[in-house]
Amino acid sequence: MININLNNELSQAIETMAIHKHKPVDQIINDALVDALEDYQDIKAAEASLENIESGKEKAISWGEVKARLYDVGD
Repeated sequence: MININLNNELSQAIETMAIHKHKPVDQIINDALVDALEDYQDIKAAEASLENIESGKEKAISWGEVKARLYDVGD
C-alpha cells in the first residue's frame, strides 16, 4: 500500500470527479495511475522502436504497404 499527500486543489478536483462519475475516490486515483503507467509504457515502446529504426535493426513501412500486405495474404 502507498500513502500520498495531495494538495487541496487536486484533492477537491478528484473528489468532484468521483461524485460526477459515481465512483469512489480511490478508484478514480487508481484509474488515473493505470492510464499514466500505460501511457508511459507506450512511450517507452515507441522510443525503443524508433531507436531500432534509426539504427537499422527495424524497417518502417508505409500505411499503404501495410494495407497491401493485409489484403494480399491469400494470393
